[in-house]
Amino acid sequence: SSAPVTPEGSTDPPSGKPNPEPALGITKTVSGNTTDFVPGEVVTYKIIVENAGEGDATNVTISDQLSPHLLFVSAPGATSTPAVGSSGTVQWTLASLTSQDSHELSVTARVADSAPEGALSNTANVTAGSQNKTSKSPDIPIHRDPDIAFRKNVKGPLETGVRVAAGSVVTYQLHYENVGSGDASNVVITDTIPPEIIGTPSLQGGDTQSWNPTTRVASWNINTLAAGAGSVVMASGQIDPALQAQLEALGYH
Repeated sequence: SSAPVTPEGSTDPPSGKPNPEPALGITKTVSGNTTDFVPGEVVTYKIIVENAGEGDATNVTISDQLSPHLLFVSAPGATSTPAVGSSGTVQWTLASLTSQDSHELSVTARVADSAPEGALSNTANVTAGSQNKTSKSPDIPIHRDPDIAFRKNVKGPLETGVRVAAGSVVTYQLHYENVGSGDASNVVITDTIPPEIIGTPSLQGGDTQSWNPTTRVASWNINTLAAGAGSVVMASGQIDPALQAQLEALGYH
């Protein structure tokens, strides 16, 4: 029998490994302890880009397209940003991101006054070559809360002060305004009228008014007070004429 013939050249597969490839990932979280936000409040996001592959990534671009309800404040190291106070895209570039390495970025924005109540989403993206990854959105809850500002004065010339004689009618003015970002509903304004005011006071303003002669509390009901809206309610009554004699007895004329 003839001896086996050995073919020329090796039939084994090549021993060299293919070129190592990068494997990019990106996460985005909210920095700080704040769990909910109102219009005008500032939020800072932390962005981490990671290369979990065996090869280096080059010409890495990270971008964050801010929601129209997020207005740019700052982004350290960014290569391009919108104008402060505007929405738009924030972008960073890295010449390279080596294998098993990561890079941390941050962007700060202000919640726009127009932001609706509810969850506000915003993601970040990283690209390098054929790789294109988008983070999950760290949704932030937006609350639009009312805030009622209030002041009271006696109707009259505020510059010189108001002096009202016994027996005359005095008018208390109660100014109110919703300086918050959300509408207020079922608003009730109350004022305790001093016993020196006799009879039933005249109440003006609000949607409805009521008077409790036992507690001497005047009430005004306002069904809805929109954000930024305000007005005035008033209570008028006669000062007890008998006070004049008491004042004269004390030497006041």
